[in-house]
Amino acid sequence: MEKLIVDGQNKHFFIKDLSIPLFVDFYFQTLFSFIRKGNFCADIITYVMSPLLTDKGKEALNDMDIENLIFGNPLLPSIGEME
Repeated sequence: MEKLIVDGQNKHFFIKDLSIPLFVDFYFQTLFSFIRKGNFCADIITYVMSPLLTDKGKEALNDMDIENLIFGNPLLPSIGEME
């Protein structure tokens, strides 16, 4: 996760003054709280990421098919299997 953030900062997708350890902790705690409550969807990723993204990063996120990346990937367990 940290490597992805640093790469994103170098490509000007993430803001430069982002504290990587704090963000990683916040990000996963937020995602897992939504998963535990059964309210997880791709919009949650956008919600959590958007304050940290530059305009270029927001454009890249909008171009991604997050639903397919998460729910259509046969290598990842479904949300029901994670509980």
